[in-house]
Amino acid sequence: MFLQMKMFFSMHKQKIFIILLSIITIILVVVAAHVLSFYKSGTYKTTTFVSTKKDFSITLQDNLEMDLSGNNNYELLLKSTNNNNVIAVSRTEKNPIYSIKDLIEADKTNYTSQYEEPQNISEINLGKLKNYSYYKYSFDAKEHYVEVYWFEVNNYYYVFDFVSDKNSSIDLKSNITSILETLEFKNFNITEQ
Repeated sequence: MFLQMKMFFSMHKQKIFIILLSIITIILVVVAAHVLSFYKSGTYKTTTFVSTKKDFSITLQDNLEMDLSGNNNYELLLKSTNNNNVIAVSRTEKNPIYSIKDLIEADKTNYTSQYEEPQNISEINLGKLKNYSYYKYSFDAKEHYVEVYWFEVNNYYYVFDFVSDKNSSIDLKSNITSILETLEFKNFNITEQ
């Protein structure tokens, strides 16, 4: 009889151990999933930046650590506080003599020539984001990745330069699309291309 009781407890100990182990595993999986969803949900605080002429705005997550930098040559100039990430936006009036593609091709040639051994120079591509059409090109340089977007809005071209520092722990490159998704032009009719 004693042997039967011992076997009974031994069988139940295994079941209790398996049940407790299963419960702990489920709790850990639920907690890990919750923590992961917290980080993926973009719970960072954001800051909205408005151009000097107040004709557009973009919103950035604060974890990108970008601040306004004063410069009269740009409608908006944001520089990182800890690395060489830059977002520079310029505005120029449309030129009736040259097509937008010719201007972008000249810009691309000039911009890439400013870097030592640029690589992976893309073609100029047409895209659409929300109600905005844009032209885009990109390239790699030794320490930077550069993406340039041209938007045609009424009588102006807006040129967004994203310069991502390859040596930075803050990845501007992977945030470009989410930044552009916050772009809002104010009081303009958007030109379709």
